[in-house]
Amino acid sequence: MTRENIETPGPNMDIYSSAYLAEYYEIIINSILVPSDTSAYWTAYKNMMSLRTLDGPTATYLVIDVGTGNGRIIREMATAVANAGLNLHTTEFIGLDTSQHMLDRAASIPIKPKPASVSWIHGSAVELASMPPFDKGVRKADLLVFGFGSISHLWRDGEAEQFLRQITFILRPYTGRAYISVHDNLTEGNQKEEPPLLDETPSKSFPNIIYRKVDGEHIVNGNRCTTKAFFEATKDVNDERHIVEKAQIDMDLRLWGKNDISNLASQCGLSLVDTVKGEEETLLNMWKVRL
Repeated sequence: MTRENIETPGPNMDIYSSAYLAEYYEIIINSILVPSDTSAYWTAYKNMMSLRTLDGPTATYLVIDVGTGNGRIIREMATAVANAGLNLHTTEFIGLDTSQHMLDRAASIPIKPKPASVSWIHGSAVELASMPPFDKGVRKADLLVFGFGSISHLWRDGEAEQFLRQITFILRPYTGRAYISVHDNLTEGNQKEEPPLLDETPSKSFPNIIYRKVDGEHIVNGNRCTTKAFFEATKDVNDERHIVEKAQIDMDLRLWGKNDISNLASQCGLSLVDTVKGEEETLLNMWKVRL
């Protein structure tokens, strides 16, 4: 097949809106992009324990991973805990995502060691306070993470501010911390122009399925970046390749100026504690200023 074959129109779909797309995204993240944020989130977990001493035998820490995807950050945090000789019997995890397909993948992968509980919740970052266990106003999060530059998905007017206000409702006063990742390639003036490539990736979950993707347009307009890609899931049967899913993926992302998020956070009742610079991202560590 040629590049031209895959660039014929298919239905517009979100990058996480099918089981095939969800697995393709997971493969790319794990084998090509390889996020290097594990040590930063392990440090955040240790800080969480040092900031708050549990006040009884049934007390627990509550960690929420916003935009959890396949649960990568939660699993890596659990592994770091195990490697340190600790256990997770006093930690509850919540993985939140807008894609049920991604949550299904997260739920299918075991977490070791086993935490006190783990919940995979379908929902939006801009509606945190209205979802359990926060909707009654009783439970508070000790640690919130929004990893791998995912805040750039909040590109519509007012969405980022709404998310930051939600944090002030659910974060534990004084000791709670929110770590928000800003990816280097999603900051103003720092986009890398790369030639579009035809990518072929075999599925690890679906027999004889091959994923094919080619990048299309990449348009920057002010603080908004729009990208287009063409995707196929194909299956080889009797030496013939059949298309089982075809999609055009349009994605809008917000580009951030140097102090945009910290300034918005301040307006919403959050204060910047410090920043953690990674290989490809900056983590903004925040706490709730007002009760």
